[in-house]
Amino acid sequence: MSEQLSSRLTDFPYTSMHVTSPFTVVQQPPAWAGLSLQQLSPREREVLGFLAMRWTDREIAETLCISYRTVTTHVSNIFDKLGVNSRREAAAFVVRARNAAY
Repeated sequence: MSEQLSSRLTDFPYTSMHVTSPFTVVQQPPAWAGLSLQQLSPREREVLGFLAMRWTDREIAETLCISYRTVTTHVSNIFDKLGVNSRREAAAFVVRARNAAY
């Protein structure tokens, strides 16, 4: 019974839970819980918005009238500040941040 409950609880993508007994569930906050978009510069937040819309670095550069290299630097800084490793993780961070705001 405990294994079934434990496997169901760990299927949720945004939480980390484990069962200590059949009647006790311990929920741990996700790793991204303490992070905020406020730690990004206004330009980095703007670039992150385009990342979340699946734009390429070249498209972002053309739209913002900045160089391709500047965009890649912003993307690298965003990854470092948010603790993510991919564009998909960065986009998921935006979705979580928006959901937390409501």
